[in-house]
Amino acid sequence: MVLAHVWLGTTALAQAQAPAIDVRTAILQADDARITSAAPRAVIDTVLASGTAEAQVMAVRAIGRTRRAEFLGPAVRALDNQSIDVRREAAFAVAHIGSADGSTHAAALDALRQRLTRETDPFVTASLAESIGRLSFPSVASVDAAAGVLAGAWARANASPARAVVSVGVARGTEAMARRVRTLAGTGSDSPGLVALLESLLDRHAPPTPGTVALQDVLDRRVRRLATTGLMTLRSLSAPRRVAAAGDADAQVRRLAVIDLSSRPEVSDADAADAFSDESMLVRHAAVSRLGSRLPTRAEVAVSDRHVSVRLAALDALGEAHACRSACETRLVTTPTGANWHEYAHALVAAARTDAAAARPLVARAASSDVWQVRMYAGRAAGTTLQADVLGALSADTDVNVRHAALAAWREAKLPNLTAAALDALGSDDGQLVIEAANALRGTGADRGTVTALRAALARLTAQKRETSRDPRVALIERIDELDAERATTLRPYLSDFDPFIAERVTALLRTRGVGLPDDSPGSPLARRSLGAGGSPANAGPRSENGPYRSTSAGAADSPIPPTWNDVTRLQGTTVTLTFSGNRTLTFRLYAELAPTAVARFVAQVNRGEWNGRTFHRVEPGFVVQGGSPAANEYAGAADFARDEFSSLSHVRGTIGISTRGPDTGDGQIFINLVDNARLDFAYTVLGSLTGDSGLIDDIVEGEAIESATVVRPVAADRRTSPAATCLAPGVGVGPCPTHGAP
Repeated sequence: MVLAHVWLGTTALAQAQAPAIDVRTAILQADDARITSAAPRAVIDTVLASGTAEAQVMAVRAIGRTRRAEFLGPAVRALDNQSIDVRREAAFAVAHIGSADGSTHAAALDALRQRLTRETDPFVTASLAESIGRLSFPSVASVDAAAGVLAGAWARANASPARAVVSVGVARGTEAMARRVRTLAGTGSDSPGLVALLESLLDRHAPPTPGTVALQDVLDRRVRRLATTGLMTLRSLSAPRRVAAAGDADAQVRRLAVIDLSSRPEVSDADAADAFSDESMLVRHAAVSRLGSRLPTRAEVAVSDRHVSVRLAALDALGEAHACRSACETRLVTTPTGANWHEYAHALVAAARTDAAAARPLVARAASSDVWQVRMYAGRAAGTTLQADVLGALSADTDVNVRHAALAAWREAKLPNLTAAALDALGSDDGQLVIEAANALRGTGADRGTVTALRAALARLTAQKRETSRDPRVALIERIDELDAERATTLRPYLSDFDPFIAERVTALLRTRGVGLPDDSPGSPLARRSLGAGGSPANAGPRSENGPYRSTSAGAADSPIPPTWNDVTRLQGTTVTLTFSGNRTLTFRLYAELAPTAVARFVAQVNRGEWNGRTFHRVEPGFVVQGGSPAANEYAGAADFARDEFSSLSHVRGTIGISTRGPDTGDGQIFINLVDNARLDFAYTVLGSLTGDSGLIDDIVEGEAIESATVVRPVAADRRTSPAATCLAPGVGVGPCPTHGAP
């Protein structure tokens, strides 16, 4: 069905003739539009007044995602809803709004605190505690006072069979509070109440005794990770507690103990011995990467570790210690291949840091390797060895990532004659390379040729109408503002740019220069386009250099708008399997109901075959792996941004998030959390989670190629049964959907 005319703002007669629309589809569209006009606001108000619990959950989630003060009242009222699910979502919505606008902080805190004192459901209690912790407290003292509120709620739940559920919520809240204290330049000594609560959580959820129920152990481990992280953030993890953490049954807790140990000014070999030999790769990698340069004899041993990520970290540590000799020599006599280049490349950089003169011929040889990643690392090494000739050659490489590495190393080494290479790089459509070229031109002077090249690059990227060209275009605009004497004339057309962010940036720059401008220069945003039923893109244009698809006509857009509720229903339970060399596979279950647009877009990309052959270009053991870029770098993705779809899901190990470059800038790339990353919660969309053994995610190396990606849809009987559909009819409100005219 088409959207009701009341949504489109047409005449009353048209409204009377308009077909009904499933209310959940209307909510999805209102959510994506961020409820910025009267029509979507009417949808939300109607649902909150008379919708089903399921629809009200969606509506409350939508108002929370706006983060606007005008929706605090409805969110607070939803805290008293009869539905447990609505109350949980309301807690998160109040926190979203209360943390975004300082004027709403006190009201949000008061509403959450009052509800917490009378809430009886453990899951809602956990959500309320977490939401209080996420607020943007104005002072360290206010954080510590709120910690007392959480302590009271936790104490009341300690006798409950669901104690661990509440503890997880309290731990998520206190960990967020600890980060807020550090943002306010405080430490544990400034927040004793918060420290006491974190320590109590650790003590109450100590490693289990034999016979502990498995689920209980999972929750206990989660609490210990969060509480330990919070104490570390506050610089308040005592030596006895660090020793206890180092012997914890949970590898992530032991890893945290290593990180805390590395923050100490003095670390002995005996202090770190167990960590270097831990059974978990995560712990050994943390020890080597954080302590290896201070304990190079340990790093020398670790270059023979059974896990490649630990070996690479050991080579890096020896390079940092200027002590990579035999380990590097052994690896640099080999010939790197497309599948086996990592140790060679890391050894090359480590050798350059150890003895630049001796490494120069090795760097020159690596610069002609058939493997582009080796040439990229050669560019990094050449900056250390100050080989301008090598950097000059690599700056003209056929691979954009090699060119970027060469330009960055050239600039950082402050070697001469960089300008010509930077100007040449401005001719590329690769965003990462253009950003580096613009940075390299900073302070070079207002040369006519430079200004002409900057103008041409900006005009060319703008003509492509790609929202994800924002970052390179901002870099170009800022350089034009610096170097172009006719900046006002050059930049004035961008006051009505298709990207409002660009229009706002140009407005700010020109006003700083004293240029008179209209009061309102909002830009002219591109229209958003449907992905089509079930996540298949409607009228997708041809593939472009830097993205999966692009509109075929100037001014048209392929920005994804949310799927219909029928599409979401079809996507529920969908899994995607990524297959790597050696028939290794990763399978992810996708959360279509919580992140409908992200899931629909990902499924559409996979169905078009776009993920076949793509790589994981960013590998940070102990944090994330990131991939899906068609150019294998941070700045090449889909042509258009997607909205954030934050939910209550946490970024625990094995979850998949959407890469962004700021609010509402999903670019089609994904990342996989290798550890629990609570600091990413409510900042990045959670798309899905790994099913089965998570061990393979630790084995992904830089440049790991996806041989194939496949979508598996569940049969209808396997999908979650949804309540009877309700519809939003023009002039009627929420009611049963008509039986005629299948949606």
